[in-house]
Amino acid sequence: MTSTSQCTEIEASTSGASIDLDSTACGVLNDGGVLLVSAGGQSRNISLAAGRDWLVARGSSAASATFIDVATGGHITLSLEDGSELSRHIPEGNTELSALFDAMRTAPPSSESDEDG
Repeated sequence: MTSTSQCTEIEASTSGASIDLDSTACGVLNDGGVLLVSAGGQSRNISLAAGRDWLVARGSSAASATFIDVATGGHITLSLEDGSELSRHIPEGNTELSALFDAMRTAPPSSESDEDG
């Protein structure tokens, strides 16, 4: 697995934090927050629990991302296409991480060009 020292630090800005996994291998978001993740032609806003440091890397498919809780090594992989969970790993004995993963909210990025069907 990738170490945090090899990853770009994700900077928060007034427009929010973002990472493009097509142009960088991984990133670290300190203290959580909403993150716009792009990979494989897909983008999705992911809400990561505050108060935790998160390593973000490309998942097993082109349009997926893995979110690793740095403190525990637990991780979840989400599809950036539809926000579905592809896999997760909870370290044995950890009682908090599963609830944090369950609470992750995903939404497609807002777009001015969305049609009002």
